[in-house]
Amino acid sequence: EPAQNCLAPDPRRRKEPLESYGIDAIAMSGLIKANRGNYVLFKTNDGRLHKATYGNYLGLFHGKITAITNQTVKITELFPDGAGCWQQKETELTMASLVGENDNV
Repeated sequence: EPAQNCLAPDPRRRKEPLESYGIDAIAMSGLIKANRGNYVLFKTNDGRLHKATYGNYLGLFHGKITAITNQTVKITELFPDGAGCWQQKETELTMASLVGENDNV
């Protein structure tokens, strides 16, 4: 029985395509500026490109896009705390092409 007045994801919300990937399998690969707002291009580890914007979900833990800049995307995820509630955690993805540390294999 979940505790009263605690965070919980909406069990009726339809899952979005990027929710079948873990955050570590998703890279920010571009930004599209449009009249109706900014869209982020994400590349997943299976080579697919996805487009998303504010309020879209991604990752395995109900991650919701809360902010978009030229270089980063902020995602608020919900993790179960083991006591029937959920804890929020902020995650940030940065533009993949700017990261050079992982290139020296």
